[in-house]
Amino acid sequence: MRIVSFYLSTVLVLCMFIGSMEAAESYIVVDQGTGYVLAAKAANAKRQVASLTKIASAVVILEWLNTSQGGADQLALVTEDALTGGSNPLKLRSGDRISFREGLYAAMMASDNSSIYTLAAEVGVQMQPRIPRSSAMEIFVPQMNALAVRLGMNDTNFLNPHGMDGAKLKGFSTAVDMAMLTMYAYDLAGFPELSREKEREITFFRKGDPVRVTVTNTNALVGSHGIDGTKTGTTRLAGECLIASKSGSLDVGGTTQAARLISVVLHSDDRFHETALLLDSAWAKYGDWIRAGSGVNPNDRLRKYVK
Repeated sequence: MRIVSFYLSTVLVLCMFIGSMEAAESYIVVDQGTGYVLAAKAANAKRQVASLTKIASAVVILEWLNTSQGGADQLALVTEDALTGGSNPLKLRSGDRISFREGLYAAMMASDNSSIYTLAAEVGVQMQPRIPRSSAMEIFVPQMNALAVRLGMNDTNFLNPHGMDGAKLKGFSTAVDMAMLTMYAYDLAGFPELSREKEREITFFRKGDPVRVTVTNTNALVGSHGIDGTKTGTTRLAGECLIASKSGSLDVGGTTQAARLISVVLHSDDRFHETALLLDSAWAKYGDWIRAGSGVNPNDRLRKYVK
């Protein structure tokens, strides 16, 4: 696993005044390939991250699928527990079945709480077949937090697979930690395509019959500004949150160099506008910096941005 490192000595602070809008409380923009930081504000501050949590859930599920026998087309059972946690854009009912592939698309594109809970419960039960399905989160959520520890996400604690705030306890993370998670996710087979489309038809099964529902990506920026993913999040405590991926090519000395930037915006009043401005400005500055010959050497001026 690549150790994600961030460069303090070369941080370019992007000071933006976005009309009369209050800027996000925390943000960071990094180069996905190197961890080079192009912009940051309060990036180590602990905050609620709402449905950005689903990225961690998706990573745990994808890693588990890589070792399971059934693959992404195996079906997971929807239970009543999956229907009590917020968004259910597919209108799933107890007893329905949905494949891991379709459930991941629904969760990442449409922020479907019921789908991600259903998949998480299925993983938990298959990891520990003797436990009741109602206890599956006691198996799955520790896997999410083990992932965070493995990646060095030192200021993160997940409470559930979908990111809803609990009655008493609140999950939390930071812009830095969520950037590290997303950078890792984009190196994982099967992840980048999960939030790339604007719309997608999702199929699940009810009493054995296929049901098809078209979902719309909650990330309104997908398809513009070079943005090709990844995840929105909103709760009362978290405010508007958005992790976005911007990809493209840079002309460097007559050769084409592929690049991807990852932005994390937490507790914003206008996440789409602010993210678009951050990424467009960071992209221009990153291109100028690369063309000037200031290449990123992992052994040169290397310091971790994390605590």
